[in-house]
Order: sequence, then C-alpha cells, then structure tokens
Amino acid sequence: MKIEFQRFGGIAPGLTNRAVRYSATLSGAEAEEVRQLLPPDFESLVSSAAPRRGPDAFRYEIVVEDGGSERRVTLSETDLPDSMRPLLDWLRVKARV
Repeated sequence: MKIEFQRFGGIAPGLTNRAVRYSATLSGAEAEEVRQLLPPDFESLVSSAAPRRGPDAFRYEIVVEDGGSERRVTLSETDLPDSMRPLLDWLRVKARV
C-alpha cells in the first residue's frame, strides 16, 4: 500500500502555503492499520469544490494506492466527514502537520 497526503489552504495569508507532501510505501502492519482507519464510504467520497475566492479552510488531498487501484480525494475541512477524522489524524501525525 502507498499513501500520499497534503494539507493546503488556510484562513490567513501566513497559512496559505502547501505543507510538504507526505508520501510513503507502508509496511504490512501500517497498511493494515490504514485499512482499519479507512471509512467504508471512502471509495464513494466526492472531492470538495475549489473555493471561489477569499480565505478558505484547510483542504486535504489524500491518495491511497492498494491492490493495483488508486483513489484520490480532496476534501475541505468543512466537507470532511466524521468517518475520515481517524485517518486524517493518523496522516497528520505521520506528516507532522
């Protein structure tokens, strides 16, 4: 399993830069942990629309490659379902953001 994560956006000019992209090929134990954290509806999540103008909340791009398939989703903080919070917390610790 390979996973990528990046946080970008923000509510103030100092926070609008993109954080460094976290990208890792996971060990067997980490891959199993992520599979447990992925919500059942992950495959059906729809990316948030781009903000129209002005400051925006943080946005999160998550890419999961597993078993030959890839799933990419970009979600704004306001559109992030509660079911994604455990995975997002795990990714933020790993990415140190």
